[in-house]
Amino acid sequence: MALALITSVRKLRPYFQAHKIEAYTSCPLKLILQKPEVSGRLTKWAIELSEFDVEYLPRTAIKGQAVADFVAEFTEPNMEVVRMMVEQTKKKFRWQLYVDGSSNTHGSGAGVVVSTPEGDSVECALHFDFKATNNQAEYEALIARLRVCTVLGADEVEIFNDSQVVVNQVLDEYQARDESMIAYLKLAKELLGRFKEYMIIQVPREENEQADALAKLASATINIWPRTIPMIHLLQPSIIKQVEVGSVFGETDSWITLIKEYLVNDVLPSDPLEAKRLKYRATRYSVFNGELYKMGYSRVLQRCVGPEEAEGILKSIHSGNCGNHAGGVSLAHKTLRQGFYWPTLFTDAKRIVARCEACQRIANNIRQPPKLLQSITSPWPFAM
Repeated sequence: MALALITSVRKLRPYFQAHKIEAYTSCPLKLILQKPEVSGRLTKWAIELSEFDVEYLPRTAIKGQAVADFVAEFTEPNMEVVRMMVEQTKKKFRWQLYVDGSSNTHGSGAGVVVSTPEGDSVECALHFDFKATNNQAEYEALIARLRVCTVLGADEVEIFNDSQVVVNQVLDEYQARDESMIAYLKLAKELLGRFKEYMIIQVPREENEQADALAKLASATINIWPRTIPMIHLLQPSIIKQVEVGSVFGETDSWITLIKEYLVNDVLPSDPLEAKRLKYRATRYSVFNGELYKMGYSRVLQRCVGPEEAEGILKSIHSGNCGNHAGGVSLAHKTLRQGFYWPTLFTDAKRIVARCEACQRIANNIRQPPKLLQSITSPWPFAM
């Protein structure tokens, strides 16, 4: 206690000199410092403390805090009330989706407004590069946002739509008869089945004005579109199954599957040397929601992708809407910062840049001759 007091005096010397200090302690510190037989450090500290106006007072019991701690520790909570509060909190903090589709003579589009549990609102528009009816546009908007919420990890969603046909078909109150509607309904229910809980509610158009305005703008001429709102172009309907070329090589032989099988199911190759290499390599990887991630140099998780998806990512970053046609190494580092990884990233990035026609047209011309120059003895022919 004396050491703590003398340390405080040395650290806060200006305050001790300017004010009267009251030291509350449960030890008889004043008697100890004023004893005649005290020697050594205590004598030195007593002399140092004598120049300040320090009054030693006994510490009283903190009754209010003790009672509060006792009540909080031994009071049994009403589990039914706690359960109701948790359920109300879950219902309050849900993802909310406002979707609307539009189709006219100029084109088809959809508007989507996503509200996160934290209260943030994200606006987005979809422009269809194919012909679609109003109901198909409504389904395309619903399917696109459900996929986004699935990737973002949403568990519970509330969907607000002003289309009576789409809402009642999803709720099994209406029957889908058209082949395209049956395919859209099947895909929508498949995506909805990935959530723990969902609600789809039909609302009047007046309560869905924001998504309705985005849908009308997206279906109109592209030249009048405001640049502050992102627009996504869909080249073909979502019900058309895309053929994955990468599946020809077999997913079981890919490097992603080998690492995932070891991390999830503890499956190792039969070769002891390959098994040892895989164990060492897998220490830098993790699996979240069925996806393989690699820990980057800056401790940021990078999603591991296959060859087909990797090529699309490189082309989008290199020559997409926001691409700056960077060089191979710069493109690879930019891809890593975007959160993607695969082993042949740098090689693929250099190959994409080498095949880019725009980059080759504006590249610096190499004027170096193809072979070394040969010196001649005489600059003029037949000169002596």
